Amino acid sequence: PPKLAGYERAVFLFDGHDAAQVEAARTHWKTMKDAGHAVTYWQQTSDRRWERKA
Repeated sequence: PPKLAGYERAVFLFDGHDAAQVEAARTHWKTMKDAGHAVTYWQQTSDRRWERKA
């Protein structure tokens, strides 16, 4: 992704059933966290609702 300076919020969506996308998302997560951004992870449930994960 581009640099996030100047943005209030960024959202990264990925297919949790695609191993390559999951690995890329983990890399983005670590990069954003190491840069000091507040990060959260949400997962879609079987009934299509979004649930925040710890």
